[in-house]
Amino acid sequence: MTAALDTAAGPTGQTPAPRSTTPTPEHTTPTPEPEHTTPTPDRERAARAPEPERAARLEAALGDPFDPANPHGHLALVRADDTREAPRATEALLTEHGLSAEFVPHDLGGRLRDLEELARVLRPLFRRDLALGYGFGITSLFAASSVWTAGDPHQRAALADVLLGGGRVAIVHREVAHANAILRREVRAQRPAGGGFLLNGSKDAVMNADRTDTFVVYARTSAGSGSASHSVLLLPGPPASGEVRRLARVEMPGMRGARFHGLRLADVRLPDSALVGSLGEGVTLALRSFQISHCLIPGTVLAGVDSVLRLAVRAATENRPDGRPARRWHKALSGVFADLLACDAMAVTGLRALSLVPQHAHLLAAAVKYTMPDLLREDLEELAAVLGARGYDRGPLYGGFQKLARDLPVAGLGHSGTAVCQAVLVPQLPALARTAWFRTAEPSAALFLPGAPLPPLDHRRLTHSGTDDPLTAP
Repeated sequence: MTAALDTAAGPTGQTPAPRSTTPTPEHTTPTPEPEHTTPTPDRERAARAPEPERAARLEAALGDPFDPANPHGHLALVRADDTREAPRATEALLTEHGLSAEFVPHDLGGRLRDLEELARVLRPLFRRDLALGYGFGITSLFAASSVWTAGDPHQRAALADVLLGGGRVAIVHREVAHANAILRREVRAQRPAGGGFLLNGSKDAVMNADRTDTFVVYARTSAGSGSASHSVLLLPGPPASGEVRRLARVEMPGMRGARFHGLRLADVRLPDSALVGSLGEGVTLALRSFQISHCLIPGTVLAGVDSVLRLAVRAATENRPDGRPARRWHKALSGVFADLLACDAMAVTGLRALSLVPQHAHLLAAAVKYTMPDLLREDLEELAAVLGARGYDRGPLYGGFQKLARDLPVAGLGHSGTAVCQAVLVPQLPALARTAWFRTAEPSAALFLPGAPLPPLDHRRLTHSGTDDPLTAP
């Protein structure tokens, strides 16, 4: 595959097949749970390790996914999914590896230098379990991104301390029209006479609401419907007044091990210092910071589809005397392989753009998120035909397929995620066609060189609009 996938070793230490060949198979109200851990020498060494070593260490620690005795293998993960619980042994392993430090910028003491590197580190986890990758991992980054983008030094340091200590951060999204449970309903923030903010409202589903006291809230601060209608507020712990009430757990059709709970804020008082950025900047901050999720989600869930392709190859070559799949499967397997190459190239280019050309990356990020999830879902349907009855197997070999097929639509936020990307792309197309297409200066060749050195990611340079489209340079 492309360099990004070539560098990821398989679960038994074997690298994926060269790009010129067919891929070969790889082996009530709950209370927040304390997750802070004391740094150990192993974690400190991991923090200093380069990205290939960190990815390889995590791959080795997770072990052979096909081993039925492996507490982090497919069988254990499927059983945890059946009970709608997160696999505790694997969560403990990720805590020991200090995975949350991957989501903290390097200048704040974490390991986050660029998103291409982060995607490679996370792929061993997403290759096995999307729900665990979300629930333990990147949801905290998506919540923190607005603070990394526009927060003041105190807010950035406070949030870094939470993540470096092994904690999590939950995001309370604003409401979007025709939304799913994650995006439905919202919190309102009033400005009382004494200053500060008074929060009231509820959300139907907030990931990890029962496992943290730290929330980044996109709250409505204006009755209008324009771009200045919302603001971002940081709730760094239990409020001094008011109540943060966790409601009943919400059972999702996919990512069943991830913990979604309803959340209600009642007269929660926050000081003026809780405001991230400026008043009314919530929508703008969302457009700026969500570029990260637009590229990182496809760039990591791609690893799960890659694993299914390997399973399909295994199924198609079982009991074949020449070790080759039947001709009727050639088109499906080669087509999905080509899609993965194209998707990987697109995702990696988007991830690199956020470091190299952050002022022009918003269109590419939206295009990545708009294009890839549907294409990957179509690929899963193709592979389901190859797997046949094996796709319903619940054992350690093929048991992960049905789980991934359920998890992928939730990971992409369904039609709501697509609509958000369309809202970024469509309004700018006419102006870009008139002024930018085939006129924009050609970007640096490093944009298209996976693994080439990148400048450190600076969230503060991300923009939500621009006058150039580097991918249409003549």
